[in-house]
Amino acid sequence: MNDGISSDYSDLDIQALVDGALEDDQKRRMRQVILNNPHAATRYEQLMEQKNLLLRWWNKTGGGH
Repeated sequence: MNDGISSDYSDLDIQALVDGALEDDQKRRMRQVILNNPHAATRYEQLMEQKNLLLRWWNKTGGGH
């Protein structure tokens, strides 16, 4: 399915979604991209895994306290 949404994104858009830095309409658009584009979905999963690993490390080390 090529609705114009799946190919209209950048890696920075995915990073912003992972970081919670998008407005609601942008979040909805990027979620559609991820649902319809396997490459975007894979990248999103990679970035979420990286974020979760970093959060676990940060909490394990005391979070900078």
